[in-house]
Amino acid sequence: MRFSVVCMRRNGVPLPKQNLAREPGIAGELLVVERNDAALCRTIRVAQLNNPSRPREGGLLPALHDVQLLWIAPQGMTLGGFERITLDKVTTDYAQSWWCRLL
Repeated sequence: MRFSVVCMRRNGVPLPKQNLAREPGIAGELLVVERNDAALCRTIRVAQLNNPSRPREGGLLPALHDVQLLWIAPQGMTLGGFERITLDKVTTDYAQSWWCRLL
């Protein structure tokens, strides 16, 4: 399904709520799939936001790992989990939430 997604955290730190309402979000095709996670030694759900015209290019945002539906309402839904970021060969998991609005 096509959604506009706003990231609600930066490096695990929540962004001010008044700023989130003004964010246009990133439009894309939202997919949630199950995958084996070697680091966690178990199967997890992973949310991805893909470009619908180029689905093989990778995600428009870092994937959301161990994703859970936190709330759903007429104005959208929030998914929570963590994003895995690698910088200089060091991988760090940061808490992340996506505010998803249906397009």
